[in-house]
Amino acid sequence: MNRNMAIIALVLSNIITVRLYLGLRDQAVASGVRQGQATATALQCSEGTEKLEQQAQVRQHAAQPKIDAAAEAARQRHAEAQRILSAPAAVPGDACASADALIGAWWGAQP
Repeated sequence: MNRNMAIIALVLSNIITVRLYLGLRDQAVASGVRQGQATATALQCSEGTEKLEQQAQVRQHAAQPKIDAAAEAARQRHAEAQRILSAPAAVPGDACASADALIGAWWGAQP
C-alpha cells in the first residue's frame, strides 16, 4: 500500500511539474510574441519617421524659392518704411497735414 501511495504521489508530482513547466513555457512564448510585435511596430514607426523627414526635405527644397522671394519682398518693404519714416515732414510743424500729404502721395502711387 505504501508503495502504491508513493507511486501516486510521484505521478501527481510529475503532473504538477509538467503543468507548471507548460504554463511557464506558454508565458515565455507569449512574451516573445509580444516582444516581436513591439519590435516590428518600432521598426514601422522608425521607417515612417524617415519617410516624413524625406518628404519634409523635398517640400523645403520646393518651397525655398518662394521663401527667398518673400524674404526679399520683406527687405524691400522694410527699406521703403525706413525711407518714409526718415523723410522730413511735408508740412513742418503740422503733423496732420504732413500725414495727409504722405497718404495722398502713397495713394497716388498705387496701381
